[in-house]
Amino acid sequence: MSTIVYRLAVVLGVLLADVPVGPKLGLCWLLWALSAGRCLRSRGAVCPALAAGGLPADAVRRSGAARAYGRWASQSLVPAWSQRVQPAGRWQAPQDAGCRPVACALLGCFRPWLSGGVGPHDPAGADQALPALVLAVGAAVGAVGTVRLPLGRLLLRATAGDPSDAALQRRAVTQAGAAWQPDAVLGGDAGGGGAARLTGGGPRFGARGARHCTARRHGRPADTGRGRCPV
Repeated sequence: MSTIVYRLAVVLGVLLADVPVGPKLGLCWLLWALSAGRCLRSRGAVCPALAAGGLPADAVRRSGAARAYGRWASQSLVPAWSQRVQPAGRWQAPQDAGCRPVACALLGCFRPWLSGGVGPHDPAGADQALPALVLAVGAAVGAVGTVRLPLGRLLLRATAGDPSDAALQRRAVTQAGAAWQPDAVLGGDAGGGGAARLTGGGPRFGARGARHCTARRHGRPADTGRGRCPV
């Protein structure tokens, strides 16, 4: 086998080091299918992606059961991935005036058969709220050589008690401000706004304004002698 296959197997072993023995092998097969891009070909379907890798039917069932019922959490896999990538020295984060950009956004999984924790999500292209499973994803911006590679730092799911986008945005901003370095600049889309970032405890942030906004100067402009006087 090629060197890349061996290196990928080592990386998966490091990521799953703290996972219990029961679901470890099934999750390894699942992550291997994700790394090979088979979930893109199956449009997100887990079992067809596993079967496309040559696994027998019983192994596909065990991997699906490990994903759904195994004792593991994505919150432990995300920092393990960061701790594996950064010491290698090939991933570099851009820096401007002593600031490193960190992106945070909400993603909606629109599936008609989803249940539990499904709330209204307002995507940019729909102009209306649609039922979806909403996730908050945070990643440090960087690259390996000339290829952009966001380094995942945060992954949260909306709670069943309050599945709204605003509640998830507040949780994401609060955890991002508490866990990331002081030189990080938290950025996001216009959905979060600046109010949540001001109260979330983040040291520095950048917020894109809404599509329509009203602004004013600190002082009244001088009268030009034409038209109505400024007020």
